[in-house]
Amino acid sequence: MKKHFLKIKQRDKFVFDAIKNGGKTIETRAGSVLYNKIEPGDILVFVCGKEKLEKKVVKATHFKSADDMLKYYDYKKIQPFSDSLE
Repeated sequence: MKKHFLKIKQRDKFVFDAIKNGGKTIETRAGSVLYNKIEPGDILVFVCGKEKLEKKVVKATHFKSADDMLKYYDYKKIQPFSDSLE
């Protein structure tokens, strides 16, 4: 089990709060070297300002594109605060 620290900018605190209150249940990150090694059982530590929140990774899936990801997941689980994908 590894810990991965994911920073959320203070201006995006609503995202941090959505993760904290369970409204945002899927976290997405570009497939860079930093994130490709995240595995089920790892811990994500979300940091926003002075607040920290830990969540356990249940599933890690890699997609070739955002379109492929959105065919698999409902966008409301990724962006519950958005009314559409646009």
